[in-house]
Amino acid sequence: MQLETSDKVWLSCLAFPGFVIRPKGQQQWTLSLGQLASHGALGWPLQSFQVRGESWLRIARLGAAQATHVNFKWLFTTDPDQWEVQPVAVLSPSHAWLRSQLAVSAGSSRDALPAAESMTGIWLRPDGNPKPLWLECANCGWRGLSVAQIRRVCKELGLEIPTTATESEAVQQAIAKVHGGEVSDDMLLSALKHRVPDVVEDLDVWDTEAIEEAFDPGDLKEVGDIVQKKGKVDSALDAIHALQRALAEKVAVNKAAPPAKKAKKGRKPTISGGDRQYPQGQPTTFTDAEASAYLPDGWKIRRSELDNRWVVRHAVYAGCTRCWTAHGHQRALGLVLKHAWQFSELEGTPCPFPWVTDIEG
Repeated sequence: MQLETSDKVWLSCLAFPGFVIRPKGQQQWTLSLGQLASHGALGWPLQSFQVRGESWLRIARLGAAQATHVNFKWLFTTDPDQWEVQPVAVLSPSHAWLRSQLAVSAGSSRDALPAAESMTGIWLRPDGNPKPLWLECANCGWRGLSVAQIRRVCKELGLEIPTTATESEAVQQAIAKVHGGEVSDDMLLSALKHRVPDVVEDLDVWDTEAIEEAFDPGDLKEVGDIVQKKGKVDSALDAIHALQRALAEKVAVNKAAPPAKKAKKGRKPTISGGDRQYPQGQPTTFTDAEASAYLPDGWKIRRSELDNRWVVRHAVYAGCTRCWTAHGHQRALGLVLKHAWQFSELEGTPCPFPWVTDIEG
């Protein structure tokens, strides 16, 4: 049977846009561009290079003469159990070029690396081991799928979801089915974060007086259409947002604060922060360990020497980076700390550092 005429071709909707995907047992990775209508998903084959012992992937830049159908391929995930997804981190071409030069200087084979002039396009660095397609779809909150599609997916998994189920109920039941039972609040909150599109929040900027002053009457009609569309999307996602807020509050309450450590001899004076003792004053050595002491609970920080950036990360919330060659160490660190504390303040824990809260930007 031809895959494109299979009664399971609708399952190609699981090849979410942005997934780096392949059939199990094969070497070629492909970037999914998403399903086209009721057909399969369109994919862009990726090139693989060995960099410092890691297999990096590249989305090659195409010229007008190269951008033909022969560069693409169809993805038919009609049997999701036989497909896997590779989590990746996106790297800039300059970052990839620098790492490749380090690899050459460290003794890696130059033949395994593209020439410097061909170090273009977007580079993807594998982030962990490949995951089953079903699992990765669930961890992404079934993003992009309607309630009807989720109900159909669950039927494929052997789970019947009532037609009266709300979007949030359908999403929860589908995630629990893939994970084989109960799902933790942290896991569900992370999945819902992927499902709710950030563009909905970004549209708030259009509903302001400043926009009305900047646009002429003819353009304001288009702005009005955008705001109206935002209202419809917000209404459809109310249940998801309510569930996210409830989960965030529950997670914040249930997380046990780490026991306060005794101050060591010669350590800087500290200021109280609930059950934690935070450093007093501003950092001086700008090490990872010193910077971590200024973070709220649940966040991680590191300094990337390759691109001169402070980087903060969280399991649920969006991360942030700032370059110290552009801002200086003190300000760059303060900006990423301020980003982290803004989320912590939403959970009821204010930032105890005036030098962080007073930073503009």
